[in-house]
Amino acid sequence: MQKFVVVGMPRTGSSLLRTTLEQHPKIKMYGELFHPIHTERKGSHAIAGSAPVSFYSTKDDAIDFLCKNVWTNDISEKYDAVGFVLFADHVRCPGTKKLFLRLKEMFPSLKFIHIERYDVLESWVSREAAKKTGQWRDPLQREKSENVNDLPIVAGPLEVERFFQSYEEANSLFRSISSKRNYLHVEYNQIVADLEKTFRSIFAFLGVESVCVKHIIKKQRTLTALEQIQNIRELRQFFKRSKYAHLVGFRP
Repeated sequence: MQKFVVVGMPRTGSSLLRTTLEQHPKIKMYGELFHPIHTERKGSHAIAGSAPVSFYSTKDDAIDFLCKNVWTNDISEKYDAVGFVLFADHVRCPGTKKLFLRLKEMFPSLKFIHIERYDVLESWVSREAAKKTGQWRDPLQREKSENVNDLPIVAGPLEVERFFQSYEEANSLFRSISSKRNYLHVEYNQIVADLEKTFRSIFAFLGVESVCVKHIIKKQRTLTALEQIQNIRELRQFFKRSKYAHLVGFRP
C-alpha cells in the first residue's frame, strides 16, 4: 500500500483534487485530519466508518495517530494507496510540530502530491468570498440562480501581502522536503484544463491503475479576482514596486 499526502495551501484546488482521487476504487482519501479547529477535525474531516468516529486529538502525537488510524489498520489493507490532505497553515495543533519533516523521516517511501495555484490573488479572493458566505464547496449537481461567492471584495494591501508571503514560503517548503522520486507537482489550471490527462499522471505516480474520472464539483465564482476586488487600483499602487506586482495585474 502506497502512503501519500496531498500538500498545499487552502483554496488552490485541493477539493477538486481530493474529490477526483476519491473516485478511484483502490484509493482511500481522507481530508484535513489535522485541521486546527476541533469541530472541523471532529466533523467533516473525521475518519468515517469507525465507531466511535476517529479524529485527531491534541493529546495524541500526529505520527502515532496516522500509524494507528490511517496507514496500519483493517481499512488501509483494502486499498493500493491511502492518503490525506495537509495544509501548511493548518499545522498548528499540539503534536504536529515539524510534521512535514517528521513524515519524510519516518516514512521514506511516502509520496507528496503538491497542489499549487499560480494565480495567488485568485486564492485570496476565493478564501475571502467563502469566509463571507460560508460556501466552501459546491457540488456540480446543485443548481443555483446565482453564484453567491461573486460578491464585492475590498482588499487590505498589507493583508494581501502577508497572504502572498505565506503562500510563497509554504510552496518553497513543499518543494524542498521531497526527492524527485517521491514528489509530484500539480497546478490548479492544469487540472481544470485536462482532468483525465492530469490524473493519469497522478495515478501512475501513486502506482495504481488508471481509471476514468470526472468533475463532481464546480468553481464557485464566475468573476475573476480583478473583477471582484473593489479597490484594485489601490492594490496595484501598493504593489507596483514589489515582486508581487504581476499578481495584482500591475503593468508598468
